[in-house]
Amino acid sequence: MSEEYPFSSIYVARSRGVKRKFLYRVWAILTDYELKCFLYKLSHRSEKSLISSTWLIPEDRVKVKGKYRVLEKRDGTLVLSVKRIDELEYESVSGFSRFKWRRKYGRYGVLEGVLSEYSLVYLIQVIGDKRVRVDGMRVVDVEKLAKKYFEKIRRAYANT
Repeated sequence: MSEEYPFSSIYVARSRGVKRKFLYRVWAILTDYELKCFLYKLSHRSEKSLISSTWLIPEDRVKVKGKYRVLEKRDGTLVLSVKRIDELEYESVSGFSRFKWRRKYGRYGVLEGVLSEYSLVYLIQVIGDKRVRVDGMRVVDVEKLAKKYFEKIRRAYANT
């Protein structure tokens, strides 16, 4: 998973005047279909394509374990024909949201990770609030993160 994404999204967040981000530690129970719906909401894809048996997954931000076949690659997106997903790791473009979904029983699996406030809203829209447990909240100072990434990039260019 790429290290470039957090910097670019922090830069965008700063340009929009965002000073702080709220991050939530989340535990939820989802079916594999609900996971697909959640991923499509996170990537702002049309819900019309949910009917299809193929999954559209960002190539560099999602790791999948299970029985699937890669049908094609389109602009950084993998088109998968999925028989069964056993485990899926996701990282958002901004790097703020990260979660892991693991199959536990039949179609059901457990999602654990850290979600931004918008990702949490999308999750609740998909499965409702009865199967979501928020364990804690953390406030992140976006400006401090931006300074850290500027230093990291400056050092990387200095070493080349």
